[in-house]
Amino acid sequence: MLVSTFMVGIHHLNDAKLARQHGAQLIEAIHPTDSQSCMSLSELRLITKEFEDVCPVGAFCGEIPLESARWIEAIETLSAAAVDIIMLPIRPPGNLVSVLADTSHLTDLYPTCAVINPDHLPTELSMETLIAAIGGCHWMGICIELDHTLNEAELRALQGWIELIHESDLMAGLSVKQRDEELNTLEADFIRLPLAQLIS
Repeated sequence: MLVSTFMVGIHHLNDAKLARQHGAQLIEAIHPTDSQSCMSLSELRLITKEFEDVCPVGAFCGEIPLESARWIEAIETLSAAAVDIIMLPIRPPGNLVSVLADTSHLTDLYPTCAVINPDHLPTELSMETLIAAIGGCHWMGICIELDHTLNEAELRALQGWIELIHESDLMAGLSVKQRDEELNTLEADFIRLPLAQLIS
């Protein structure tokens, strides 16, 4: 299956319009300057209103730590802006099981997608463990971050993770900084990339 669905990161309403003109099927609102925060709610509401019934709008909550209070705040904030997908990074250290339990009442209500970089996980926490934990919590999906070109063995491992994600009835995404046609052969549901990579 060839991947043709792109989730494109944008910083402003005009970016979102440009992304749609270039074929983006999903929009992801990201704070333009502060990686620790989500986009301002006023700007985010303009985007969700503009693209209502046009295409799904997601929002990245920022590089927040793996802490229950921060997750609850992020989910409640972004759900108030009526986004279609809440992108939550899983950034150890932290007690994943506890945080998932503390936020399950919200992730049951609102579509959430975990953003995970397998290269940044501690040795005691495997992708398989993460996928199993999230799969039992009614999330929408898992997006795997890739920050380097993969060799053959890494591609096989990645395909295995995608299969595990699908077996858990979750959507599987790949997050890249640069487009890589080789990834189109993997059975991911969407590829998350910056606007500049879509229009280049």
